[in-house]
Amino acid sequence: MKQKGGGIADKFIENLPFELHLLGTVHKEPFQANDSSLVGAKEDSTRRMEFAGPGTKFDIRSARGEKGINLLDNAAYYHDLAYKSKDAATRNKADDALASKAVAFLKLKDLSVLDKLDGHIVEKAMNMIKRST
Repeated sequence: MKQKGGGIADKFIENLPFELHLLGTVHKEPFQANDSSLVGAKEDSTRRMEFAGPGTKFDIRSARGEKGINLLDNAAYYHDLAYKSKDAATRNKADDALASKAVAFLKLKDLSVLDKLDGHIVEKAMNMIKRST
């Protein structure tokens, strides 16, 4: 029998009454060109990420055109998009992909201490999540 990605942790996160996002460093990237939430944001400023962290209101943020404040947050966008599926295998694949993107993010030059911390938190969190399929 195939288990759906709907364990206790998933249900808890899906029902959070608030978003619990990581703080991150704004990196101007080409994918952010139409992200109105970043208008006026200064390069290398610190602010709350749009997608990295539990409780993201994905449909609302996506409808506003948000894509993430940096490459790690953008990878979390695609992770959250995949999480619209309740299938455990799909969610596991999304978790593995985000862990890999976090490792790649950590290899970028000139990351702030905050960015490095974010990368490690995301990688470890994704590697801790495992569902039966």
